[in-house]
Amino acid sequence: MLQSQKAKDILILPCQRRVSQHHYSAIDADWLFYALKVSATVTVSIIAPSCLTITHYSSSLARILQEQIRPQLGMSYGDIKNPDCKGIPVNWLSEVDWDKVSLDEWIAILKITNRLPTAGNALEKLNLDKLTGQGSHFNIDGSRTNTLDRNVQRLAPLDVQGIRQQTESQGWSLGPKP
Repeated sequence: MLQSQKAKDILILPCQRRVSQHHYSAIDADWLFYALKVSATVTVSIIAPSCLTITHYSSSLARILQEQIRPQLGMSYGDIKNPDCKGIPVNWLSEVDWDKVSLDEWIAILKITNRLPTAGNALEKLNLDKLTGQGSHFNIDGSRTNTLDRNVQRLAPLDVQGIRQQTESQGWSLGPKP
């Protein structure tokens, strides 16, 4: 991660890169390339018959976005001796040409893993409780409430209207005024 930036300033988390210098036959290298690529969270580059670089990402979406956005922003992965796997800062996103970013691979992964909502299953798959509450993978102890309920609880003690009026009186606009 960038030394001068906090995690909240990074949209796409950094990756980890390692170089493996073992002797692989052409068949072994091809098989390894296929096996790692299928996991969807790694990028494997065969530099030479005996040298592979393996870049691991936190998710397949992070990999897809990093691979497409980095070249647009002039960000490289560095070289073998000085890898550069920092995240993409949020304030750089305005420079991205999103028309050149394809999410076709991500959509295909969602489809293959039966996670892509369709008209027939949208209510089941896009259920707030299932995505962020009791049905979530993060519901470890069985007490997780969904994001709506959690945010209502967090905002309950705040005077939201008062905060809005105060920020607007200081010249900050929070959207159109009624």
